Amino acid sequence: MSLLKTPIRWIDNDLPPADIIERALNSAGNNNNTSNNNNNNNGSKINSNNDAFIQDREEIILSLIYHDLKIGIAYYDRLESNIYLCESWEDENFLCVQLLLHQIKPKIISIPSRMPQSLVNLLQSFSEPQDATTNTIKTTYPSDSINDNSNSYIQVLKGTDYSFESSKNRLLNLNLPNCQDYQSLERLKYLNTFIDFENKEMIRALGGLLVYLSKYLVLDEFDTLENFHINEIISFSFDHFLKLDLNTLYSLQIFNNETHPSYFSTDSSKEGLSLFGIIDKTKTTMGKRLLKSWFIRPPRKLSIIEQRHRLISFFIHPDNISFKSELIEYLSNIKDLKVILNRLKLSNNPSNGFIGIFKSLHYFLKIKSLIIQRTSNGCSGGIELFQNVHQLYPPELQQVYNNLLSTYQLDENGHVEIKDGLDQQLDQLRNIYNSMDTILTEHGEQEQTKFSQFSWINSFRFVYYPQLGCLICIPINVNVNISTQRNIPLHFLFQTNGYLYFQSDKTKELDNYFGDIHSDILDIESRIERDTIDLIISKTQLLVDIVNFSAELDCIFSLSTISKDMNFVKPEITTQHSIIDIINGKHPLQELCLPIFIPNDTYLNNEKSIVIISGPNQSGKSIYIKQIAIIVYLTHLGCFVPAERATVSLFDRIFTRISSRECNFISESSFMIDCKQISQMTRFATSNSLLVIDEYGKGTNPSDGISLLYGLLLYFLSMEKCPKILVSTHFYELIDLLHMHKEILASIHFCFMEFMIKDNSLNFNNLKNNNNQYSQNRNMDFIPLFKLKQGLSNSSFGLACAKNAGVPIDILERAQQIMDHQKRYKKIDCNLLTPIPSNRNRLAFYNNLLSFLDEYDPSKDNIQPLLNIIQGHQHQNHTQTH
Repeated sequence: MSLLKTPIRWIDNDLPPADIIERALNSAGNNNNTSNNNNNNNGSKINSNNDAFIQDREEIILSLIYHDLKIGIAYYDRLESNIYLCESWEDENFLCVQLLLHQIKPKIISIPSRMPQSLVNLLQSFSEPQDATTNTIKTTYPSDSINDNSNSYIQVLKGTDYSFESSKNRLLNLNLPNCQDYQSLERLKYLNTFIDFENKEMIRALGGLLVYLSKYLVLDEFDTLENFHINEIISFSFDHFLKLDLNTLYSLQIFNNETHPSYFSTDSSKEGLSLFGIIDKTKTTMGKRLLKSWFIRPPRKLSIIEQRHRLISFFIHPDNISFKSELIEYLSNIKDLKVILNRLKLSNNPSNGFIGIFKSLHYFLKIKSLIIQRTSNGCSGGIELFQNVHQLYPPELQQVYNNLLSTYQLDENGHVEIKDGLDQQLDQLRNIYNSMDTILTEHGEQEQTKFSQFSWINSFRFVYYPQLGCLICIPINVNVNISTQRNIPLHFLFQTNGYLYFQSDKTKELDNYFGDIHSDILDIESRIERDTIDLIISKTQLLVDIVNFSAELDCIFSLSTISKDMNFVKPEITTQHSIIDIINGKHPLQELCLPIFIPNDTYLNNEKSIVIISGPNQSGKSIYIKQIAIIVYLTHLGCFVPAERATVSLFDRIFTRISSRECNFISESSFMIDCKQISQMTRFATSNSLLVIDEYGKGTNPSDGISLLYGLLLYFLSMEKCPKILVSTHFYELIDLLHMHKEILASIHFCFMEFMIKDNSLNFNNLKNNNNQYSQNRNMDFIPLFKLKQGLSNSSFGLACAKNAGVPIDILERAQQIMDHQKRYKKIDCNLLTPIPSNRNRLAFYNNLLSFLDEYDPSKDNIQPLLNIIQGHQHQNHTQTH
């Protein structure tokens, strides 16, 4: 902490020789080591922005073990000092592992030896780039990987590191909040309240995680696990969340990372236009982090969703707007205490930590008082979050607040210092230290009179430096031999570029008077500081509870803000199986990008499980099926939804086949990626899943694409209970094939997006033009109406779409000729097609030009004939255009 001001600083910028400093430090003894270490942080100004620290520390360390069709999971969040645990049934497709890897993006993955090769291959593919010369896992260590932000690293441990008994013992030795004083049996009983020891693979994964942390990363400076601090151990289950893979998150634009445009942030990214981007209005770092975790893993638990709905309803009510604004103002001052606690445990910049804790406690007390005052009037509506606030900020935290208030203050530079009057010995030492400047000046002036005969001495002063003591400092005179300047009746110590340093009997006398005052002051300050840190650490769980409450409140404010600003409505959640009933649903991102958005209805139930949407290009089919999936997603998130009314069941997973996320590291075609997405649906979709399929089959031969899509739909319709499926397609032959099976038609909604063809020359609108004739009349325009209608369409109007995109009319006319020709003759005979005049003229020009150039010699021939050919062609084009 910035507690001392050196009265006399170095006169020049050069340090004494290293051997002088080393001898001085050694002479100080080992009792001052703590002071010196704490002094390394002195002088740092208060910085309320923790973003840089968070980015450096935001790393996940994952431990996995697979045995008897069960996967044990344990991962450590270095930012929050939390451990997360899970055990789940898993086959060798490792679906849960895939979801987890994309959700938490671990920096380091620890596994025991002899894991299934399929799991090893999955982890290797996630930790790209790989070693191209081998298929084996390359063992890596934290020193190799900790500063790399792009890849994960795999660490293989011994199988014995994952044994159940040793893992259980490591867990019992952890230093956990609220059980520091428990004996082994008491500690086991406490852990049993939130950890199921029957989940043996989970415990084994935790044991492997603790082995990795103790061997390679966290405990280098500690002897045992007792010195490793954990804020919380949290169990989770995949069954409690709506499952979404990375492809779905980006296909629905739930997230959309873009490269940062700043030159100074070339290795970072920012959130683009996405659902998370428009909803995230959080004011705190822990709130943003929690909101992102909500988005990655939306809950399926009805009580959690309804709790969030009640809070949103409360905060968007007109009577509570000012109450919400006041809470947000206080909330923005709450700091990320989990990060601060980690710093304090490492004695890293405690002064900023004290400020953050004091400020957070101060403003949280305001939040608590405001909520209690509001809810005492019966306005809480039975909201559990408000009821929980009474248990927060107990008297034990008031003790921390009072300690900080009575012990520390800010100086004029904004640095933390210990108050006067707290410690009598410290006050005495400070008074001596602060008077040192005057004492040194007086003695320096008296001592200088003894050296008046040395005319080359321009300046003579006493200085004091910690560890070195009092010295006489004389500037070097360049006009006098250096040996002459050293040879004065003083004990020479060392010189720098500009000064000579000496000792005398007077400086030794002053050393005896002052002693090692700097270290003495730091020792007392460090003791007081350590007492404060120990007090704070002992209240870790209480502080974490405040952080968790504040983060959740911050997220609710974001959800309520977007719900109010965009006129979202509260969805009704039904316990019936797989119901989607939406009136006037909207796509929230598309609505922001358009002046007018046309809403549409949706209805799916157990009788009608599939919607097949056809219609022209650009008519809004993809937007429509995405908006349904987004409304279902927002319902699970606990947010209100963009619709006039919505009734939605709880689903277990959303699958999408919308876009192919290609990259240079994957040697697969876009169609292969599409097929893999469809394969995931066939293997893991249940009757309670939602499938969104946009133009599957377009990446291959049309007959193959139609067959694949047709077979896929028949496969799902043959299931006892079909998933809910949204399909958009331009394969109109598919509809004819499905009509061959009368028994399945009752399960399918056939819809199309409405459009009209406008003939500007006749002022005539045809709202249901279903033929695929593209008139050569250039005044014909295609106008999509973006409204869903029941029925069938048999035309994509691709030529009209191409015209709207600016494709030249010659190409469109030739395309129409080819289409007509193919309908009549099946095979295309180019000799029967009418040549395009402009193409014929252009071809003649190029042939003429090439013939001329074959015989043209630039070094001998005149260039004018060449210019005449080009100018003649330009003149001809100009005449035809007009």
